Amino acid sequence: NGDCNEDGKVDCRDFAQMHRLGGYGCRDPAIRTTPFYESFENCFNVVSAATLNGGSV
Repeated sequence: NGDCNEDGKVDCRDFAQMHRLGGYGCRDPAIRTTPFYESFENCFNVVSAATLNGGSV
């Protein structure tokens, strides 16, 4: 169903996990401790904050 982190929604975090692990392996929670996911999460948080602040970073 695409909800890799099983939080009830399909969002950017799920797509990052699918990109890295594939659609069938994306539920592996160990990805959240990898350098890839840490970089993704940092980027996601910066973009989210910029969006909430009217587009200024």
